[in-house]
Amino acid sequence: MAVNRSQGLCVGPLQAVVVVLALTSLSGCGLFEPGAGPEPTVSVEGEIAADAPQPPVITVTLPGESAEMYRTSGEESVAGTLGRRLETRFPHLKVVPCLERAAGIYGRTAGADGFPLAFSEFVLHWSGCPDPFAAVIHVLTDDDGDDQFFEHLAEMLATVPATHAGVSKDPASAPYSWRWTVFLTQRDVEMQPVPTSVHPGASVALLVRFLRPVDGASVISTLPGGRVVETKGGFSGDRLLAAVQIADRPGTQWIEVIASDASGPHVVLLFPVEIGREPPRAWVGSRRRSEDWINDPVTAEAYALKLLDEDRNRFGLPALEYDDTLAAVARRHSAEMARTGEVAHVSKTTGTVVDRLQDAGFKASYAAENIARSSTIADAEEGLMRSPGHRAAILSSDATRVGIGIVTLNKPETGVVYFITQVFARPTPPAG
Repeated sequence: MAVNRSQGLCVGPLQAVVVVLALTSLSGCGLFEPGAGPEPTVSVEGEIAADAPQPPVITVTLPGESAEMYRTSGEESVAGTLGRRLETRFPHLKVVPCLERAAGIYGRTAGADGFPLAFSEFVLHWSGCPDPFAAVIHVLTDDDGDDQFFEHLAEMLATVPATHAGVSKDPASAPYSWRWTVFLTQRDVEMQPVPTSVHPGASVALLVRFLRPVDGASVISTLPGGRVVETKGGFSGDRLLAAVQIADRPGTQWIEVIASDASGPHVVLLFPVEIGREPPRAWVGSRRRSEDWINDPVTAEAYALKLLDEDRNRFGLPALEYDDTLAAVARRHSAEMARTGEVAHVSKTTGTVVDRLQDAGFKASYAAENIARSSTIADAEEGLMRSPGHRAAILSSDATRVGIGIVTLNKPETGVVYFITQVFARPTPPAG
C-alpha cells in the first residue's frame, strides 16, 4: 500500500494586551460517503505560469445553499458508516454536521490543497461552523480498506488536539485510489444557534456556555468599514450572554468570542455575519504562493514584516519602526512555543508580554502581542487580520514600534510549521 500525507495547520493569533486567538488552516472533512453530492465549480482567470506577474484569479462556486445558522450542537449527524467507524476508532472525537458538510465540499473541490487559508475558512463558515480554527489532514491511499488510513490518522492526532471532526473519502488521481480529507477542531464551548445573515441594525443574541473553566470572556466585532468594537456582555460562572449590535449598512461583520484563563486570552468562536444579504456562494481569490524561497529566520521575519506593513498601508496607517529589542523578545517567545507546543500569551516561565518587555528593559506605555502557528507566513497574517482582536493590534494607532520573531519546525508528521510572535509597543517618553 502507498500512502501520501499532507497537513495544513494554522493555530493562532492573538490581540495585544490580552487577546489571543487560535486559528487554523481549514480544510474539508465531512462524513460523506465516497462521491456523494455535486462538485464545486472552479474557474480560473489569468496566467497560471509560476513566473506570471500576477497570480490567476480563481472563483470557486459551491453547490447548494449555505447554512442558515451557526451551530455547535443540536443537529442530528448525517454521518454514514465511515463517520461511525471514525467515532468508534477515536472515541474522543465527535462527528458533527457542519464539519461533515465542509469536508464533503472541500474534498470535492479540485485543487483545494493549493488554496489559501481564506478558502478553507470560507467553506467552514458556509457550512455553518463558528469555530475559530480547524486543522486539515489529507491522506492518499491505493487500497479500498480504511485500516491504513486510520493508522496514519492516529499518528497525526498525536500532534493535533481535537474534539470534533469530519471526514470525506473521494476518488484520487492515479497512482492512488482514494483521497481522504479530515477536518479537526477543538471545541471548548457550546453556543445557541446564531443566524448567518441578518437585517441592518439588528441585534444578535450570543449565549455561550464554556466547557472548561475560564476566568472571563469578551466579545469583539469587526464592522464592515474595518472598525473594531467591543460588546459589553454578562459573564457568570460558565456562561456568557451578550447582545451584539449589527451595523446599519450592508456588508460583513465578524464576531469573535475571547475567553481568558491561566494561559492568557484565546479565541473560542469566530464567524462572519452577512448584513442585508445572503452569505455568498462563490469564493474569489488566488492559489497559495509558494514560500519555498524562505530558508532562514531572517528572511521569514522580513517577509512577515512586509505583510504587516502592507496591511497597515491598506488602511492608511504609517509603517511601524522595527525594534531589535522587541524582535528579540518575540523570538524568545516563539522559541518557547515551538519547544512546548503551547501557543499561549501567558508563559509559566516568562509571564505576559508586559513582563517580557520589562525583563528586557523596554519601558512601554502601550504593549500588545499577536501569536500564531501556521504552515505559511501569509496564512498566519491573513488569519490574524480576520480576527477582530488581532486585527486591532496590527492596525493600532497607539503602537509606534514592532518586533517579529519566527521559529520554524519541520517534522514528517506536520511538515513546515512557523511559530510567530508579533510584539507591538510605544516606548514610555523620558522623564522630564
